[in-house]
Amino acid sequence: MATLSYQNLDEQCSYTIELVENKSYTLQLTNLKLKLYETGVGIISLFCENREYVEYEDIQKINEYGRRIYPQFIDKDGGISETKKAFLANKLTLKLGDKTYTDNFDKRELKSTLFTKLLSDESIQSVIDDRMFVMCHYMNNSFAEQLTSFDETKEEYHYETSAEWYRYLFIDGNSLTCQNRNMLKKLISEKTYGRWADYATIYGLSAYSFMLLTNDSDYSIDVLSQHLEKQYYEMMSIVLMQHASILKFSNDVTKISAKNDKEIATNMTKLYKKYIRFTNRLFYRDVTAQEQGIELFNLAQKNISIKENVKDLDNEIEELHRLTMLIEDKESSKRIEILNILGALLLPATLVVGFFGMNVPMITGKDAFFNSDKISISILIFTIIISAFILFYGKRNHEK
Repeated sequence: MATLSYQNLDEQCSYTIELVENKSYTLQLTNLKLKLYETGVGIISLFCENREYVEYEDIQKINEYGRRIYPQFIDKDGGISETKKAFLANKLTLKLGDKTYTDNFDKRELKSTLFTKLLSDESIQSVIDDRMFVMCHYMNNSFAEQLTSFDETKEEYHYETSAEWYRYLFIDGNSLTCQNRNMLKKLISEKTYGRWADYATIYGLSAYSFMLLTNDSDYSIDVLSQHLEKQYYEMMSIVLMQHASILKFSNDVTKISAKNDKEIATNMTKLYKKYIRFTNRLFYRDVTAQEQGIELFNLAQKNISIKENVKDLDNEIEELHRLTMLIEDKESSKRIEILNILGALLLPATLVVGFFGMNVPMITGKDAFFNSDKISISILIFTIIISAFILFYGKRNHEK
């Protein structure tokens, strides 16, 4: 793995999200990292600080519109105005020193123009989809205290049935996308880590987010924020790398299976070697000895279905391996068939030569019937007749 980090970021470096409703959010960019892995995937990370926008709805819009890197859908008329009203920012701007990178999505491409400009490589593609994975630490005293308050009558925390917590956890920017109370409660239960709820601290992990809600105590600022930016960032980088690698391997299997027989066998060997290296060196089952870290890592893998996807990928590679074996068996059968035909063609000549050479005494003389010239011609004609019969009979059986 290689990690590249953008150096010398000053206060002028920023990430700006402009909405169609004439509202914009500018976040200070404190770091930018690019991680490259031997499986052929990479993770680019923007580290942003927000000290200006504190309202709940502002946080929702920053997370929702800031993570979308290309249009989710195209309007009926071929435009993206409706898309921008629903999910997509009107314009994204990344400022790094004296360089500015923008994307207003005019090209309407299903890939990130912003990051292809940043990395100067048009061939880069998003393995997952149009959404960046979001890690967010929201410090709000009243909101944290409200959600972590315990109802003695119902014997449950307020966040367990809270639509606000659900929206924050699943980054529902404009409205609640789960309109079933039982389902909402179930999803919150599955995605929330509430070990420290009595300390007004709760974590939420979904397939697209790692969310932390706390008060603004010194411990939250000095400790929990650092944990999120360092330990938990590295942990989620591993999970996302595993997820992206699995998707890439699955795409490679699909591409290889569409090739001709010779290319399938060659590419399958290379793919299998890469996959073995991935499972042995990058498919971590544990990343820490800390109990909380283990629980969060397991929850992250579960919510992104890492283990299930690995099993599915194993089956895909096994099926491709079987196809490769069938192709190789077919090629071996062809070679054996050719050798059998050659052996069959040479057998008559061998028999005739053996018969005349060993069992019939040679009669010499001018008028002898078994002189060498006549024997040679007879052997040749006899061999041609038998060989033609073998070829005709073999072809007929093959066609049947």
